[in-house]
Amino acid sequence: HIRYVTYLFRETIRRYAEKTHGLIVDVAAKLAAGLGLEEPEADRMFQDWPCQFRINRYNYTPDTVGETGVQVHTDSGFLTVLQEDDRVGGLEVADLDTGEFAPVDPVPGTFLVNLGDVATVQYSRMPPSSGLPTSPTFDFDSLYLCAHLV
Repeated sequence: HIRYVTYLFRETIRRYAEKTHGLIVDVAAKLAAGLGLEEPEADRMFQDWPCQFRINRYNYTPDTVGETGVQVHTDSGFLTVLQEDDRVGGLEVADLDTGEFAPVDPVPGTFLVNLGDVATVQYSRMPPSSGLPTSPTFDFDSLYLCAHLV
């Protein structure tokens, strides 16, 4: 019976991961289109992207409130789609000026979309003597997607 339960759990997670990947690919394609990439090309580009799917589970008790779940980090990929448990929460963001953390209240029935470290615009700088303006560029080839459930 345990094998059957394990199989059902695995299948449920697999199907959820597939659906989540579809959502992430759609969001990534829309972001790319917003940055000037033609939408049909963006759809094709992101369809086969690898997606890291992670589930974190925390055993919150009165003794563990305020302790670290996932260590302080930045998201190293391009795009993170986060679904929090609205009863537990746990996401915090850092104020870059003070270094202090503030909680982000979960909104039931929603996903939080976070742009990661590689979702930064790179600038091509020309020597000032060239008289050519600098222009922002975005390299989609180096990106990956991440789905994260808390």
